[in-house]
Amino acid sequence: MSQITNFTKFFEKDTDIYVSNISGCQVSVSFEVGPGHSEGYLFPNSKDPVNLTRHIPFSAIKQSIDLRKMINRSPPALRLMTEDEYTAYFANKAKSNDMSVDEALELAEARRVAAQNHVPLPDAVAPKKNSEIDLEPGTSTEITNVSEVDVINPRVLHLCLQVHPSVPDQSKMTAQAILAELDILEGLNMQDWDYITSHGYYKSVAKLGKKKVAELAAAAVVETPKSSKKKATKSVSSQED
Repeated sequence: MSQITNFTKFFEKDTDIYVSNISGCQVSVSFEVGPGHSEGYLFPNSKDPVNLTRHIPFSAIKQSIDLRKMINRSPPALRLMTEDEYTAYFANKAKSNDMSVDEALELAEARRVAAQNHVPLPDAVAPKKNSEIDLEPGTSTEITNVSEVDVINPRVLHLCLQVHPSVPDQSKMTAQAILAELDILEGLNMQDWDYITSHGYYKSVAKLGKKKVAELAAAAVVETPKSSKKKATKSVSSQED
């Protein structure tokens, strides 16, 4: 949806309001839910949109100056979505992560609650530091390989260490928790995703890794002919000179 300029028209119908946080950080917005009584709402640093009317009355959303500022600032921090966009988002996320739409919605809600209460995801085992993980004598973590440390994103290395074969199953980070972490990580390259595919332990995590590798490979194939064409043109021009 494009930037909203006519809020009167957008809010003329009392309906569910869907909002996506596109700022790359947490965003707090104040809503006046009653005369002289304001209530804050924290949008976690997540791409998952939220049905704001589940938490804040429509009338308070409609009148919120804070919300309008966050939507109309440059660059915008929040984006209003249609119901179709909201539904399509979670349908695509469910498909990408090999889960049902209900599971994708539940994971998003769990992350939102965890962020607001400053606690880990309810089904997640707290990540352990490398020094806290007991390995059997002679067991290599594979993740401590110098070349891997130099190339792979440190956060990716850390996440994969939480599901290393040497970690007891009951202590492993859950698939949903890892997927939630990966969802907010940006700038991962093909080597990162290939590492996730090989060391992510869970089928759903490996499936996401394979999907991302394929997308990056396809993008590289599309980009290469363009670069070659430019180089060829430059060569011809040089010969003409």
